[in-house]
Amino acid sequence: MPVSPTDLEQWLAKPEGEQLEFKEARSQFSSDILTRYCVAIANAGGGRMILGVNDRREVVGSAAFANLNRLRQDQSNRLHLNVEADEVLHANGRVVVVTVPSRPLGLPIQYQGAYWMRRGEDLVAMPAEVLRGFLPRDSPTTPQTRAQAHRLRI
Repeated sequence: MPVSPTDLEQWLAKPEGEQLEFKEARSQFSSDILTRYCVAIANAGGGRMILGVNDRREVVGSAAFANLNRLRQDQSNRLHLNVEADEVLHANGRVVVVTVPSRPLGLPIQYQGAYWMRRGEDLVAMPAEVLRGFLPRDSPTTPQTRAQAHRLRI
């Protein structure tokens, strides 16, 4: 479903957090940094990354990721999730909205060897105690959970 200007106005009124991130990105934005944010958002249960909005929640417009199909494909391939990307043509400029679904239950998402999460304003690699919280409390009983536990080395 396409993102509307009304949707954007509702998000602008909400506080930034684990599931909602705003970046100015007037001319460009690193695909690798976007992927890290998308991983953190997926690990937090899903949400949105919005480009073209400054820290004061003013729409400034963004020329980043002109090809939204390529953006969708690139992020979906990196995360192995169905990432969506839409644009909103606001009076102050183009806004890119990247919608990230939640990670699969019990399986955190990683990129470049780290399971990313938000800590305040920063992106950080999840500590082992947080990773343990993703797995069932019981000992792994299926081949999938045993393999996941082995990959996490916990």
